[in-house]
Amino acid sequence: MEQPPATGKYGVMVYYDTIAPSYRELYGAEQLPKYSTSVRLSRRSRILDLGCGVGLLYEYAVSLGVEVELYVGIDLSFESLRELRARYSREGLAEAVAGDIDRLPIRDGAGVFTNVYSFTVYTCGYGNPEAVLRVLNLSSTEEVAISVLCSDGEPRCPQGLSAAGELGRAEVLCKAVKKPGGAVANPLTE
Repeated sequence: MEQPPATGKYGVMVYYDTIAPSYRELYGAEQLPKYSTSVRLSRRSRILDLGCGVGLLYEYAVSLGVEVELYVGIDLSFESLRELRARYSREGLAEAVAGDIDRLPIRDGAGVFTNVYSFTVYTCGYGNPEAVLRVLNLSSTEEVAISVLCSDGEPRCPQGLSAAGELGRAEVLCKAVKKPGGAVANPLTE
């Protein structure tokens, strides 16, 4: 008997598990320009990468000469995380965590991360970035950037984030607003 096609988050996991060994070749050229126009890292950064895949954002940060004090990548795909670990975990600063970013397997009560990113994960019909913002302590965060892709051609930012540019056809970059002291204001918890 044939298995029904996978749907929802399970389907996403299966798809990315399947393409993990070739993800860099398939999507690297698409993702890296998004980082160069969207990501603003300090010389020393602690990065939370939601939907990290194989760790292209970590690779990008290191290529800029950023001293990555901590990188935590969270993804549904075990095989993508395996690729990330094989490439970067020897350096001791790249942590790969299996989990659903809408139900974060971490709690950032101490405000550890200086930068929080999620690229090409959320769509207008998939995911709940507002739930992520509610559990993160953004008191020491310098930048929050989440891209949202909408098939209807009219991408919308989640509550608490403002449009900061377009990343491609039907994909918008959404960023949180910084408080006067430099940290990001979290309108969902303040």
